[in-house]
Amino acid sequence: MVKFLGSTCYFTYSFILALAIYNIFKNWEHNREKRITVIFIYNYQTKDAHGIDLILDNNHKDFIKNNNIIQGKSYPIMICFEAQLSGENDMRQWAQQIGGQMSGGRLEFFLYFETPQSEIIEIDLNQNITQTNSEKPLFKVINHHIIVMHLRTIPTTVIEAKGAIIWDDNYANTAKNIVQNIKINTIEKSDYQSYSSLLSWYAKQEKIN
Repeated sequence: MVKFLGSTCYFTYSFILALAIYNIFKNWEHNREKRITVIFIYNYQTKDAHGIDLILDNNHKDFIKNNNIIQGKSYPIMICFEAQLSGENDMRQWAQQIGGQMSGGRLEFFLYFETPQSEIIEIDLNQNITQTNSEKPLFKVINHHIIVMHLRTIPTTVIEAKGAIIWDDNYANTAKNIVQNIKINTIEKSDYQSYSSLLSWYAKQEKIN
């Protein structure tokens, strides 16, 4: 009987300990900083959702021609890296707001969007994605999400920039975004299935400023 009670107490304490460890982990996971990288992809179409021919102005036509944009390909025309995210439930709405800030106006979206990857990653808050510096590393573990929005038209700001607009929000000492432009190029789904693959794709792109 004593042995039985001892075994019962042992399992009870083990269960309580395991539950406490689990709760500590869940609290750490819940309170961990969250960030989002948003990719705005232009999918060139000649017709709208109702099958009616799209009427593009000369600026759009020239941009499409000068950048060799063709149907059936995906072209990231705006990317915002590692923006602060308050919660996972508002990712799409926040992505749309980021797009509005980047374009300076209203965007025309396709109805579907992609959320290919959510990861726990370690970032260096003192090392920018678009620039290099010699500051001492400041590492932090975050929840990182990628969301891909598909656009029907090209924002005027992109046409004026003559290339894709990149915002780099990964900086510890300032709220100011680092802005960079890159040449228009295609992207495949495999290039943004993980954050590391997206960064590898970005590193290969030609900067134009």
